[in-house]
Amino acid sequence: MPNLTVKQVNILANGQHSKTSDGNGLSFVVPKRGEPYWSLRYTFNEKRREKSLGKFGQLTLAEARGEAEKIRALIRDGIDPLSTPSIESYVGMTFDLLFKDMYQHKILKRNKHPDIPRSKYENNVSSHIGHLKVEQVTAIHVRNILDTITNSGRPTVSNDVLGLLNQLFKHAIQLGITSNNPASAFSCKDAGGVEKPRKRVLSIEEIENAFSVFRKHSDSFTRDNYLVCCLLITLGVRKSELIQAPWKEFDLDNAVWHLPKARTKTESDISIPLPQQIVCWLEELKVRLSTSPSVRHL
Repeated sequence: MPNLTVKQVNILANGQHSKTSDGNGLSFVVPKRGEPYWSLRYTFNEKRREKSLGKFGQLTLAEARGEAEKIRALIRDGIDPLSTPSIESYVGMTFDLLFKDMYQHKILKRNKHPDIPRSKYENNVSSHIGHLKVEQVTAIHVRNILDTITNSGRPTVSNDVLGLLNQLFKHAIQLGITSNNPASAFSCKDAGGVEKPRKRVLSIEEIENAFSVFRKHSDSFTRDNYLVCCLLITLGVRKSELIQAPWKEFDLDNAVWHLPKARTKTESDISIPLPQQIVCWLEELKVRLSTSPSVRHL
């Protein structure tokens, strides 16, 4: 049975150097120098060992007992806790730090465009729960995030953020930070709704009207943007494929755009023939953006 109470821990933390047992190897240590901390003694391969769990102020009594039980589970599975990454480094991890950890260990390695999930997190999640500890985040927080995005008229982003939240909680579970995923009970119906492919296309008349408006407002809609829109309409490529294209991809002498597989959704090299009008637009744009390494960031 546990021996310590919260009141006793608070008194000990302000007292003299001591090491007080809570039972089953868990102790509260007040060192001669430094901050009080939680420690767990255990036996592994017939050797007595000791591991620090976290400092007083970072771990409550209940949390220390929980961390101690996680370590005991590792030992029962034949894993030496001292050979695994420090549990202390993850105790009290905020949601912002959780995202940073997943970004470094998973997103950067697996995503072709890691800036996309980072942008979605920073713009839609961080301000809501980034400062909270992972275990403090509830289903209410998740619902509020999804409702805020959906009510702003961005249903697709809402669905994407729900997927991102599920990934983050799964990552937290893998690290042993939490055993709960508050986002798991939500589906796309609770976010932006079931997405359907768009069938709507612009008519020739609508395109003509749009470009007429662009020309009338050239003081605010610059010639650079106008040319990029012309290229998007005529080439029919994804916006990111065009505006992120370095100039070296364009062979204007032979009127061909060599789009490498690293930048295509299909992961296939594509060579796109360029009509003379497009070559003229690109030549003008290249002169206008002489200091830019790529076509244009709208």
